[in-house]
Parts: sequence; C-alpha cells; structure tokens
Amino acid sequence: MSMPAVPAPLAILVNARPVPSIPGGSWLAAGNKFIKLRWARPKPITDFRRIVSTDIGNNGIAQGVVAAGGGSVVAIGPSGYGTRWYPNQANLATQLGASDTSTCTGYLNVMGPGGFLFQSYLGGGDQQGLAVPQMQPGDLLYFVWSGATVGNWTQIVLIGQQDILVDF
Repeated sequence: MSMPAVPAPLAILVNARPVPSIPGGSWLAAGNKFIKLRWARPKPITDFRRIVSTDIGNNGIAQGVVAAGGGSVVAIGPSGYGTRWYPNQANLATQLGASDTSTCTGYLNVMGPGGFLFQSYLGGGDQQGLAVPQMQPGDLLYFVWSGATVGNWTQIVLIGQQDILVDF
C-alpha cells in the first residue's frame, strides 16, 4: 500500500522550515540599522538672559518634624542661578492646627537677635507678614517651633514673588 501524493499547497506547509530565532539586540534584529545615540548639547548659562517674575508657589513650601524636646526647625530659601525671592507672607501650620499651643519664631539668615523677624504664639496656624530684603541663593529663612507635640509635622508656606532666568 502506497501513500497518496500530497497536493502542492499542502506540500509547502508540510515541508516548511521553522523561522530561525534572532537574538535581541543584535545587528540582525535591528535590520542592520543601528543609529548612534546622540545626547542633546547642554545649553550655555549665557542663553538664560530674560528675567521673568512669577509667584514663589511650590518652591516656598517646606516641612519638618517635631523632635523629642518639642522643637522643630524648618529652613527655606531660593536656589538656582539668578533666582531672587521677595517673600511678603509666611503661613505657619502644625499637624494639630489651631489647638496646638506651640510658638514659632522666624529668623533671616541668622538664628539669633541679628536675624529676628517675628514671634508667633499661634504656631499651630498663623499668618505672619514679612518685611525682608531681596533674597538670593544662600539666604535662608528659619522657622523655629517650640512647645509642639512630639512627632507632629510642621509646615511653612511662603507667599510672594520670585524672579527667575529663562532662555527665550
């Protein structure tokens, strides 16, 4: 008994060879078309000439945690070449809010008599007006809480304007 002949289209399927595997990341997988990766050239600092005035916004938010002695220090200031801050209000807050009996003292650059700005007896939630000169990178505002509940967070939000350099 002999086997019947296989029709031509089925013969191709029966006798088909498997597709060879191609290792990933090889020249063959890329179709011999590797492209050299080129990094964008960094912009020179001299291109940033235009000064734009905007709100301090999220750059003026800082947090801290009350330590075992009931104190917390939060420092905040401008950073970046050509950045200038003109803060005019500081919003103080703690985790307990208005029921917190802590106090907060604000200082500019020096935590002592020479840098004293204000004393707030409502450290849990208060707004303090600030009359400070233009701040540049390296200048810091310090906010020192005392008598706060251990483990709670403290937060400062600055309101005001900032000047930044842009390249257009």
